[in-house]
Amino acid sequence: MCRWFVAPSVILMSNHTPHAFDVEAPSSKDAPAGPSRYSRTSRPVWGALWRTLMSMVAMFVFAVVGALGGLQLARVLGAPERSEVMFAGVGSLTVGVAVVVVLRRFVEGDRSISLGMAWGRGRALLWLALGIGAAAVVLGFGIADQFLSGTASVEFADLPAGDIVLGMLSLLAVAFLLQGIPEELLFRGYLQGTLAERLPVWTAVVISGVAFGVLHLVSQGSGDTVSSKLIYVLSATGLGFAAGGLRAVTGSTWAAIGLHGGDHLVTGVSQLWLRMDDEHVSLWSTAALFAICGICLVVHARRVKAARLDDLAVPSASAV
Repeated sequence: MCRWFVAPSVILMSNHTPHAFDVEAPSSKDAPAGPSRYSRTSRPVWGALWRTLMSMVAMFVFAVVGALGGLQLARVLGAPERSEVMFAGVGSLTVGVAVVVVLRRFVEGDRSISLGMAWGRGRALLWLALGIGAAAVVLGFGIADQFLSGTASVEFADLPAGDIVLGMLSLLAVAFLLQGIPEELLFRGYLQGTLAERLPVWTAVVISGVAFGVLHLVSQGSGDTVSSKLIYVLSATGLGFAAGGLRAVTGSTWAAIGLHGGDHLVTGVSQLWLRMDDEHVSLWSTAALFAICGICLVVHARRVKAARLDDLAVPSASAV
């Protein structure tokens, strides 16, 4: 059974200026983007390596400085134990946003701080829901695989209604505040969006997905054995590919946030009624499904972009 915490919801919005990476048609209200330093570099491979390493270090910064700093602050202030996750989440999100803004504004020299977080007259809610729905579908197949293999059974948790409500609120907060928003801002908003200014879209998706997955080697949930760490890394990498594919197709980081947060949300809810004797079964299947979804989305994004470039290359009848 997962731990239940209570933390406030946080809504984060940032300016978005479309780049060549974005497939979604830009809004007329979006200000034109100034090219970043990476888009002008003559060595895109070294630039990609450098930015990937910076992003991986940044992950540790807001996970350690932000989350642990928030926990320490809660203890210093004598806050109730249930509220410690709130301090950790707010700390992680605050430091995470600050780091991403610094990377895009001062390292890349982008005054508009383009991260794919435009609200779009509420369209961001659509992309967020799309990501959550995609996570539910993929994890649903994983749960079905568990039942078919005989490693899962229905076992409802015997919890008071009040604890379930508090647990759901906590799960929402942890899924999006502590992890989904800051991590996707970094890997899909900053890293993938920046790399795609000089590299093919599939390369940007693969690099951001692999970097995201490798970092899960040191995650507390990866276990103690080599096999458990391997499957955990592959599962996170598959999730990264799918999130990157959604970012490529929609042009919005909100879709990636929905997928990432939805993964934690659906997993937490399923633990209220599902008992799994071997979680590796679902991890293998969901890792493969997430990766396949990511590949399909990237292929679709490339076709859409190629079609738009072809349309731009064909002169209109009025111009002839």
